[in-house]
Amino acid sequence: MTCSKRPFQLYQAGDFAAAEKSAEIELTAGESAPLLHLLGILQCRRDALAEGTKSLERALALEPANPDIRIHLVRALIDSGRSAEALEQALAPAPGPAAEPLWRVRAEAATAAGAWGEQAIAERQADLAETRRLLAGSPGDPQLLLRQGRLLGTLRCDGEAEAVYRRLLEDDPTNAEAIAELGQIYDRGNRLEALAQLLANANSAGVTDDTLAYLRALEAWRRKSLAESARWIAKADPNRDPVRLFALAARVADASGDFRLAMAAIAAKTAAVPERDRWLRSSLAFRESMRAIAASITPQWAASFVPSRPGERAPPAFLIGFPRSGTTLLDTFLMGHRGVAVLEEMPLMGFVANELGPLQRLAELDDSETEHLRALYFRHLERHVDPNFPGLVVDKMPLNTLCVPLIYRLFPEARIIFAKRHPCDCVLSGLMQNFAMNPAMASFLDPAAAADFYDVTLDIWTKSEAVLPLAVLSVAYEDLVRSPAPILRGLIDFLGLEWSDDLLDHRPAALRRGRISTASYDQVGEPLNDRSAGRWVNYQELLGPGLPLLLQWAGRLGYGVDG
Repeated sequence: MTCSKRPFQLYQAGDFAAAEKSAEIELTAGESAPLLHLLGILQCRRDALAEGTKSLERALALEPANPDIRIHLVRALIDSGRSAEALEQALAPAPGPAAEPLWRVRAEAATAAGAWGEQAIAERQADLAETRRLLAGSPGDPQLLLRQGRLLGTLRCDGEAEAVYRRLLEDDPTNAEAIAELGQIYDRGNRLEALAQLLANANSAGVTDDTLAYLRALEAWRRKSLAESARWIAKADPNRDPVRLFALAARVADASGDFRLAMAAIAAKTAAVPERDRWLRSSLAFRESMRAIAASITPQWAASFVPSRPGERAPPAFLIGFPRSGTTLLDTFLMGHRGVAVLEEMPLMGFVANELGPLQRLAELDDSETEHLRALYFRHLERHVDPNFPGLVVDKMPLNTLCVPLIYRLFPEARIIFAKRHPCDCVLSGLMQNFAMNPAMASFLDPAAAADFYDVTLDIWTKSEAVLPLAVLSVAYEDLVRSPAPILRGLIDFLGLEWSDDLLDHRPAALRRGRISTASYDQVGEPLNDRSAGRWVNYQELLGPGLPLLLQWAGRLGYGVDG
């Protein structure tokens, strides 16, 4: 349909009421994406959000590739309080001039929906699109190229990031920033020979060892040369990247048996996190919201569920557990099975939870709502796993422990693997890591907060397991590393898969998977050992006021207080 210019002229003149009326009259002659887009903007402008949203949805249906319509629709949905729908509409943009604003609005939608992971990704993608736009005007700018490489790294695009750093080093082999960032890529990908060669090349180019002190310390750590790593840590500039430096220092001191130095390094690492106090407040609010969920999980609530009708598609299996419970080691074993596709820490259930709203609503869901949420899960799953994959999908996400009732409501027949580990070792390991911040993981900025996080997580889990007929297999980290064969045979049988002796060696699967996106990237490729079991006894002073609570959970989970 061809439309006249009058509604747009009135809009440009600031006569919004007349423009809206004119657009409505012209639309009686037939649908027009530009007119519906204008009408939606005008309706939203006068706070008629329901009408405006409908107009924008009609416009987008006519021109689904129009970025301006999509941006206005997403913002209208956010303003309407329909944040989950806004996030659904804010689809990943295609490359091109519209990429940056589309990623920005996706970040807005994710913020409104409380989807921290998606928010971080969208913000980084928007920054990356901006950087690429600026590079088009200044193709060789080293600072812009460094920014591009770092953003690509945070988005797990290590191959592209490596190419950027290599380009920088071709122009300037002494670029210490590019060397440091490329070294991190080699470390994350367990490419230790490439890391050593990078350092050798840097020395040949005239870069001093002191400039590369952190990377030297990291390379020595990966070679298990603890004394050498400690010497380089002492030479590194603590102001350059203190969180990363002190995290490494804590691990080296721990492995060397200097537990007091390790505790000091942990304290220095958490103190150096930017906006630490704000993150701690955010983590407290998060745990309080989880406690409200835990309080609602009662036998009476569970008994009120209307049984869900099974879906047409086979459900995934879910690998859950408190962070640092051994889920990455377990998923690496499972990756060695050709009939398994492991989805590693993608917040799919988080998208579904955002769409649902308060978890207490689960008892009210009817078949149509349940199927809608189930379909939403599978739409997001298909972004990562081929829908035609004939085997079993394992959704590995430790924090799915917090939404087990939702998992059961959507997939009552799904098998759940619960990874457990001594609570004190879990919390200690979390305190030693350098996590990307979000309201959940920010609890590891303080030992007492971390213990509280463990408490609320296990409260939700144990109450869910008590009141819901879940299909659960618990796997203890300590048993897995000490005697993997019977544990893995039981796991494979539980999942209904065919056994293969190849599963007993997890290292080939660890090498094939390339970059590991969890904090265990440098451990899962090693031979199994139980060095980390019972490590907490050396850190009772650090665990402090949270220790009695953690030991209480240790008893409930079948552990002794001495590990």
